Amino acid sequence: SPEEVTGGYFDSNMEWHELGGESAPTIEAIFDRTEPSGKYEFTHEGAIVTYGLHGFSNITGAIVHGATTITQSSQGTQVEPFAFMPSLKILVLPDLASIYSGSKFQYSFTDDGILVLPKLNGGQYQAFGSACKVKTLDLGEVTPRIPALNQCNNLSVLILRNKDNVVSMNSTNDMNNTHFKSGGSGGEIYVPSALIDSYKVASNWSTYEGYGTITWKALEGSVYEDPEWWKDIWEEL
Repeated sequence: SPEEVTGGYFDSNMEWHELGGESAPTIEAIFDRTEPSGKYEFTHEGAIVTYGLHGFSNITGAIVHGATTITQSSQGTQVEPFAFMPSLKILVLPDLASIYSGSKFQYSFTDDGILVLPKLNGGQYQAFGSACKVKTLDLGEVTPRIPALNQCNNLSVLILRNKDNVVSMNSTNDMNNTHFKSGGSGGEIYVPSALIDSYKVASNWSTYEGYGTITWKALEGSVYEDPEWWKDIWEEL
């Protein structure tokens, strides 16, 4: 059965340690084993500066509490902690605020994959990487703009929760390989109902509106209204 890790970590001998006064371990300390599979929930405080779960092909779900940023290694090289994970159905990073540009999620997710980033401070350029297969992306109350999503070629559901302002799009290129592209099969974007008309005429968003590939949906009353809408899916993994 799936292995759920909450409030602690396994060491390299797979012995459990509760997180208390000690420093949080690196992701490698948690997954220092041959081939983890199933779903995991654990804490990784602060920055992720390692390759983390990169290449673990049998992990189906992960919730990583505490991680506030994905950045470069101490040697200044790019890290891709959630790349090459083709069985990944759901990834939730509840505390992540920033992503240093690079291919953080490339070649990951199943065709119905879900990525939830409720606290992302948007605008990280090309953070998702080539062939990121995520289908449903919940960017929470991201501001001031969405990150570049043009490598997410399976993206067809986007959720934006900012109630006060239209979240800007830096360039029309930012979604040009998704299902929202010109001639694409289209998809749904969920935003607060009071902002739907503003999104339709906003810079760059209006270009995609002109393609006829966006179905705008009110967040209120939808299956995504609750920010933790994904929990039932997690429980069923």
